[in-house]
Amino acid sequence: MNRADDSIRALDGLRGLAALIVVLGHVSNASGLLDGVLGRGDGQLGVMIFFVLSGFLMGHLYLGTAPGARSVGRFLVRRLARVVPLYLVLVL
Repeated sequence: MNRADDSIRALDGLRGLAALIVVLGHVSNASGLLDGVLGRGDGQLGVMIFFVLSGFLMGHLYLGTAPGARSVGRFLVRRLARVVPLYLVLVL
């Protein structure tokens, strides 16, 4: 593993922290917990950070790949494998 891989991992962790900011904002708004910390729309900062980092990380992973049926199919399988299991757990 090189330094670039470590930097990308750190950004992935920061993306998780941004998601946590969003969750705390929703919990704070709904329950008044923590006296509204990150409530009243302040959780939007987490949304912005999450989307910017997600776009950068996806670009980093996929911009070097030539578009084609195989690469698009692989992308879709990876996305579905990441999203569908959690979705099913929450629905069931």
